[in-house]
Amino acid sequence: MIPLPPWYDAKNASSFGYAPDEGRLLGLASDWAKQQGVKPAASDARNVHLLLIDVQKDFCFPEGSLFVAGRSGRGAIDDTQRITEFIYRHLGEITNVTTTLDTHFSHQIFFPSFWLDENGVPPSAHREVTSDDVASGRLRPNPAIAKWLCQGNYAWLLAQARYYCE
Repeated sequence: MIPLPPWYDAKNASSFGYAPDEGRLLGLASDWAKQQGVKPAASDARNVHLLLIDVQKDFCFPEGSLFVAGRSGRGAIDDTQRITEFIYRHLGEITNVTTTLDTHFSHQIFFPSFWLDENGVPPSAHREVTSDDVASGRLRPNPAIAKWLCQGNYAWLLAQARYYCE
C-alpha cells in the first residue's frame, strides 16, 4: 500500500470552496509517483476500474441541496475522505477512475412540477408526498406530463405515483 502524499489534507474533504493549485499538484504528483514506484496506468497488466457514483458537490457538501449526511451528519464528507485515501493508497493498482453525474428530467416524480395540489398548483420544494396525499387527491400527478411520460395513460400514471409513494 502506498503512503498518503505529503500535500494531502483530509480537511479539504469538508471544504466546499477548496480549489487546489492544479499546476503545482501536477509537478508534486509526478515526483511523488516516481518516488513511490507508481507506473503509468497504460502499463498495467490487469485493468482495475474504480467507478464512483454521484460524487458531485451537491451530494457531498452540506452546502449542496442534496447533501447526504447519513447517520453521523458527515456521511458524504467522510466518504470523500475515505475514497481519496483509498485512491492514493492504491494508485499502483488502479488503472481507471470513472465518476458518474446524476441527471434528471425536469418533470420526474421527485420534482414539484410532477405534482399538482387540489388547486392545480405544484407543491413547495422538498415537501414530502405520501400515498395518503395521492389517494385523497391532495396531490396528484400533473396530467400535462402523462403524454410525455406514459403515452397519455393518466390512470396508469396515477397508480404508479401512488405505488411509488407507498
